[in-house]
Amino acid sequence: MGYLNKIGCFLLVLIFVGCGNNDDGLARLQVELIDAPGDYEKVNIDILDVQVNAGTDESGFTSLADVNSGVFNLLDLVNDLKAVLADVEIPAGRISQIRLILGDKNTLVIDGEPIDLTIPSGSQSGLKLNLQMELLDGITYKILLDFDAAKSVVKAGNSGKYNLKPSYPFNC
Repeated sequence: MGYLNKIGCFLLVLIFVGCGNNDDGLARLQVELIDAPGDYEKVNIDILDVQVNAGTDESGFTSLADVNSGVFNLLDLVNDLKAVLADVEIPAGRISQIRLILGDKNTLVIDGEPIDLTIPSGSQSGLKLNLQMELLDGITYKILLDFDAAKSVVKAGNSGKYNLKPSYPFNC
């Protein structure tokens, strides 16, 4: 029961696909976004960038090439539908974190009315996930970012405001 209580509303799933050895020292990284349904008409997240960090401090983040940025309605990403945010080759080696950089077009729609969705610290530092993993040469890694809108969207008291507070249960 204790473990089940720790499962958050943002699940990170890593899938290792394929094998082989590359002479160019590259690993393939795919980042995808899906959601579990919630009691809202829309949960729109404005994703500007996807970055990885090979270091141990904030200065080591690097943007992935050709990120599919935009506003994504998380509630559209159910029943095996997903948004591919990145599908790139990066140098093999250690990555410690992945980060989604968010814009200011994050909204929630209830009864046809859009409501601003606040992401605490999201606009400054993005949504960060600790990975602590080694990407091996010639292997494809799929990172599946699974939001649970029903648990991630939190009403802020009686203010009428809502926050997006995704969390995840583990470090990889």
